[in-house]
Amino acid sequence: MKNYLKKHPNATVVNLGCGLDQTGLACDNGTCHIVNIDFPDIIKIRNLWMPVHEREENIAADIRNDSWMDQIDGSRGIILFASGVFHYFKTEEVKALVLRLSQHYPNGCLIFDTIGKAGLRLMMSKILKNMGIQDVKGYFCVSDPLKELNWSDTINVSSKGYMLGYYDLKSPGIHPSHRLLARLGDRMMKMSIIKMEF
Repeated sequence: MKNYLKKHPNATVVNLGCGLDQTGLACDNGTCHIVNIDFPDIIKIRNLWMPVHEREENIAADIRNDSWMDQIDGSRGIILFASGVFHYFKTEEVKALVLRLSQHYPNGCLIFDTIGKAGLRLMMSKILKNMGIQDVKGYFCVSDPLKELNWSDTINVSSKGYMLGYYDLKSPGIHPSHRLLARLGDRMMKMSIIKMEF
């Protein structure tokens, strides 16, 4: 995201399914516009606990409904990201959303995380259960991003490992077991960060 903002300093940064996440502000370059989108009940809580900063706004909407797109100007560049969101969508929903975004925001960029089928199954059966979250299903999973996400000739798809793709875990302060777990997560669970350029 920071690399995109270096090229497009006045771009709009859009947090899809934001919850209480503040990644947009963490990447704020001082000139970009930040938009957080989530369901109305989530945005209501966000508005109560997290004051909106300068150049930031919250939009109450289901990201699968296109109405929010008309409220966001991408003419000076736009980078959208979804963190831990698409797992709960069906594959056809993710594909349809991606294709609509690519048409609505030419020259934009979308970043999101994926996990393989085994990792998704583990996440749903263990992690969410341990957190006390019930009645939530996981659908969207990807084992081979470049092959499975090749949805349009106009979209350039790239991917990196979720843990090792963006973090240097070779420093002496990091225990070897952490590096091993990161490697297992990326390779066995097929954890990835996907970048789609429109």
